[in-house]
Amino acid sequence: MKSYIKPVIIGLVFLVLAIFIIERACPRSDAKYQELKGELVTLRKNLKDSKKALVDQTKASDENTGKLEKGIKELKEKNLKLDKEILESQKRDEERAQAIYDIKKEGETLTDPV
Repeated sequence: MKSYIKPVIIGLVFLVLAIFIIERACPRSDAKYQELKGELVTLRKNLKDSKKALVDQTKASDENTGKLEKGIKELKEKNLKLDKEILESQKRDEERAQAIYDIKKEGETLTDPV
């Protein structure tokens, strides 16, 4: 059993040394890593800003919706008021037309040579 423990330990040491040497010889491209990390930070900031802008737009949209609904309600009330005024005006016009018709009819009966 002791006969192959020594080669295994030596193999592990060589493996660790080989990994260390390879890592030093072929670095991870730290510049590219830093560049990508910077892009990630920028994208996260942009995402945060976009979310904030979206929330602000939603609030503004809700406020505008409230204003529009209030304006629509006011216009409906004005429309109903104008409809009532139009109906009253039509009734007055009909009454005046009837009164004029009655006056003309009375005038004809007075001037009729019967």
